[in-house]
Amino acid sequence: MSANRNEHHWFIAAWPGMGNVAVIAGGYLVRKLGLKPVAVIDGAGRFEVGAVMVRGGRITVPEPARTVIYSGRAGDNGPTVTVLLAEAQPDAGAMAFARDLIDRARQLGADRVVTFASVATQVEPSAAPRVLGAATADELADELTEAHIDPLGEGEIGGMNGLTVGAASLAGLPGVSLLGEIPYYAAQIANPAAAAAVLEAFSRLSGVEVDRAELHRHGERMNRLLAQLRERMESGSTEPITLEDLETDEDGEEPAEPPPAPAIREAGLDLAARRRLEDLFDASRKDQSRAVELKQELDRLGVFKQYEDRFLDLFRRAG
Repeated sequence: MSANRNEHHWFIAAWPGMGNVAVIAGGYLVRKLGLKPVAVIDGAGRFEVGAVMVRGGRITVPEPARTVIYSGRAGDNGPTVTVLLAEAQPDAGAMAFARDLIDRARQLGADRVVTFASVATQVEPSAAPRVLGAATADELADELTEAHIDPLGEGEIGGMNGLTVGAASLAGLPGVSLLGEIPYYAAQIANPAAAAAVLEAFSRLSGVEVDRAELHRHGERMNRLLAQLRERMESGSTEPITLEDLETDEDGEEPAEPPPAPAIREAGLDLAARRRLEDLFDASRKDQSRAVELKQELDRLGVFKQYEDRFLDLFRRAG
């Protein structure tokens, strides 16, 4: 383990991906450490606007997705932590973008790069998700071992959560990727339990500690819903998920609100989030079991009240 962990400047990149693990973990870290925005990355040429928005009969052209960098110290005597939170994966020039971001990380003084990610396995919802690690250099591989983080033996890390740490390697900047396990059948459902596991592993590696109780509470209840979905899949049941399934857990209590993501924009949802919500509404109309995922995403974004009528319409029957 690095002898002077508090002297490091950790640059953490969190891009949307399976289970939304990276963004949940990165956003939670920003909120709990009270990190402040220090830069908004120009995404010109990287992110395409593929549709216009219509509201009240009026057409507006949305802004391209943005990438925001937050930074600050982890407590009075802790290391500097910089977190990049992205609204979307770039549509073009991904590797060049990753290298530009590593240049920016160096300008900010970072000497360690971390990406949060996920790996789909046969893990059961009732089991504690493992966190696997991959490093760019032997020194960091040894530190992962000392932090009791099992290595990812073989495979690939897709998208910017992989390319960012790859760009760090090309630039000679030490980097690691921490991948939380998620159930393979629920890769599109936000997984706060895996995000909590990733943050715990990062704490062992870096010494940066945050209270993860909020994530654990929500993760436990979400895992009960995932277990119900698994049981229905294995039984071949076609019974739709009901509104009561979403609003209460097996103890009859309303689920706790999930940890909100830090606002990347001052007001409204970004293009990527709106697109994802519309896709989830379309999917839920065809298959009500997808409403679990939709409810989770609405809660995570803190906009359920705004979409409540549309959500309830999914469960209403004519006649």
